[in-house]
Amino acid sequence: MSKSIKQILLVEDELETRLIIHLMLHLRQFEVDFAEDGQAAVKMANNKKYDYILMDIGLPKLSGIDACIAIRNNEAQKMQLEVTPIIAISERVQLPEIEQCLEVGMNAILLKPIQPQCFERLITSLEKESSY
Repeated sequence: MSKSIKQILLVEDELETRLIIHLMLHLRQFEVDFAEDGQAAVKMANNKKYDYILMDIGLPKLSGIDACIAIRNNEAQKMQLEVTPIIAISERVQLPEIEQCLEVGMNAILLKPIQPQCFERLITSLEKESSY
């Protein structure tokens, strides 16, 4: 992971989970903004460029899947050459959910509780992909 401070949008409706993930991100030099539902996430992602978005799949008001679709549509309308990597987070994921996440434009999926070493490997992998 590069040394510069990265901007991340954490979209999680459960306070305890949000606090735990925030601590992990803070210790890894991320500057974190929060959204508690999918609608807020879409609005925030439309108004600010993030390096990454960590998005729970089961959110109130607008699911993580639908929020991802809206974010990708907004990026396309703005003709952004570089899209923001969106990482789905969920307590349990079956193959159909994995396929759906990838089909709507999510870049990866992490299971909760997030293991710091898995997160770091994923970020390193995403950074390598974006440097090509």
